[in-house]
Amino acid sequence: MYKGSKKNGLPAKPSLYRDILKILERFSLNKSKRIGTTINKIRKLKSLKIKDITNNGQILSKSAYYRFVNGESNIQATQFMNLLFRLNTSLKEFEFIHNDYQLPKVEQILQLVLTAASKQDIHTLKKLSSQAKNNFSKTNSYQYQHLLITIELFIHKLEGIQVGITNPSLTPDLQTGVDNIVHYLLNL
Repeated sequence: MYKGSKKNGLPAKPSLYRDILKILERFSLNKSKRIGTTINKIRKLKSLKIKDITNNGQILSKSAYYRFVNGESNIQATQFMNLLFRLNTSLKEFEFIHNDYQLPKVEQILQLVLTAASKQDIHTLKKLSSQAKNNFSKTNSYQYQHLLITIELFIHKLEGIQVGITNPSLTPDLQTGVDNIVHYLLNL
């Protein structure tokens, strides 16, 4: 369990814990060496000592840190989160550096979608829709599913098709929220 408290300088309630787990899901265990390498790279870029980011061994012993960095062992998600905290690095920053300073594929596609939508380029949106469908079928990632829905909403708007999402199982408040999201997406 996460052992954050005012005493050891770590936040008592990590608000990003679920996000960390989602990101770690994207990095398979086979990539643990690369994750450790990225942590070490950030540490060196910030000119920090190992004892500084491991909190003098309270988060991870020096030998466990080296085993992790060299891909010889894994660490717990809470230890990973604590290392990021000590590095003063967000999950987005870590992911960006870990992906060789590239946005994740889904975000790259989203940028293309927003550009095509602003240019009202239905042809490109349909190509991107196909790409998102393909990526969703390969990964079954909710992110590609959401991206696909966003693309379809843009296409419908540009083709003049009225879009409305209703679901009888939603409470009126939730339905209003869904309607607001659809309105927002259509007016980006």
